[in-house]
Amino acid sequence: MAVERRYWEDMEPHQLEDIFQEDDVPLRPLGKRITRLLIWGGLVILSVFVVLASTVRIPRYVHLPVRLEGGGPEQRISYPEPITLHAQWVALGDTVQAGDPLLTLSSPQLTERVFQFRTAETNWARFQEEGYRLYRQQLSDLVQQQNRSRVEVAATQRDLRTYRQVSDSAAQALGDQSRAMSRIAQRNQVLNDQEVIADVILDEALLRAANQRANKEQAMALYTAELTALRQRQAQLEETLATAKAQADQLRLQRQADSLALWQAYTISQQVLREFYGDFTLTEGRLTLLAEADGLIEYLHPRLEELPASSLLVRVRQSNDSLEAFALASSLEIGKLQPELDANLKLASYPVYEDGVLPGTVISVGQSAETSGLYPVRIWVNAAEFPKPLLVGMQGTAQITLNNRTLVQHAFYRLGEAITRIGDDLPGNSDEPR
Repeated sequence: MAVERRYWEDMEPHQLEDIFQEDDVPLRPLGKRITRLLIWGGLVILSVFVVLASTVRIPRYVHLPVRLEGGGPEQRISYPEPITLHAQWVALGDTVQAGDPLLTLSSPQLTERVFQFRTAETNWARFQEEGYRLYRQQLSDLVQQQNRSRVEVAATQRDLRTYRQVSDSAAQALGDQSRAMSRIAQRNQVLNDQEVIADVILDEALLRAANQRANKEQAMALYTAELTALRQRQAQLEETLATAKAQADQLRLQRQADSLALWQAYTISQQVLREFYGDFTLTEGRLTLLAEADGLIEYLHPRLEELPASSLLVRVRQSNDSLEAFALASSLEIGKLQPELDANLKLASYPVYEDGVLPGTVISVGQSAETSGLYPVRIWVNAAEFPKPLLVGMQGTAQITLNNRTLVQHAFYRLGEAITRIGDDLPGNSDEPR
């Protein structure tokens, strides 16, 4: 069988150039090439997808309605008595420092307490000035009396020693004279018995001896009386000195007792005011309350008027960094929450596109539901990073970040959930009673 030949196969190359132009060359089949490109492109896209699915993390969130509450100390000013507001030195939302004036107020009970405080203060001040001068004068008189008594006691002791020496010398001389007269009388008595001298001479000697003894006894009695008088004077002076000492000691004790009583009355009346009204200053019978610490004015009574008992006048949050957000989570959400999770709060009072979100952290998750069936969740908020003032009671929404899983982890997590549900639906794994 003869093979059919095409007419251009016998032509020369230059003849073919004349017949066929470049644009007239037929296209080669592109199916295989396109298929290869599609396969390689799909593999690249799949690789990129796998890499992204394995590395890029997609966060999961839980959204809960929240309300700002104070987590730190606060200064609440309200009294169980009618109060009249006279002045307000701050405005709602102001930042105050410790010692700044807040309100000026008065009340009948306050007037009575202030009167007691002023009376105690005046008594204490008068005691410190006038009482101290009187005390120093009285104490000085008693000290001078003690000094005089000491001088007189010393002088009496010297007189007593001198008189004792003189009396002893005189008694010795009188004794010598009495004994001499007695010896003369005894010698005359012997001579008289021997009839050497007359009875008259003996009688005269006996009389002189008797007179000498009487003089001695009289002088000794006088010396004894004088010594007794000096001793009594010394005892009286010593008693006077002891009395002056006792009076000085009693005056000191009385001064201490009066000082303690007046100081206690002053400090107690001041303490009553401080415990009842807090830090304050007094001006013409009116009380100006002061801030106890640095803080933020969260509430302020709007008008200057007479208020009934127990009315809230002002509330100062002493630490704006200690604000907390309170939320309630359902039973489906509470199992996903745990402490240390990050949260972002969107407050209704401040648009997100203007002021941003308020950062925070979950600090506690309730373990038991409230009467409403919801679980309490507390979130600490970082008020220092928020540009606007935050007040207790503001509401909004908390976006709590649960985890940052990749797409692959999400897929396996969902697959695990599906397998668990399928396993639970099998007849043998049903918890329902047969």
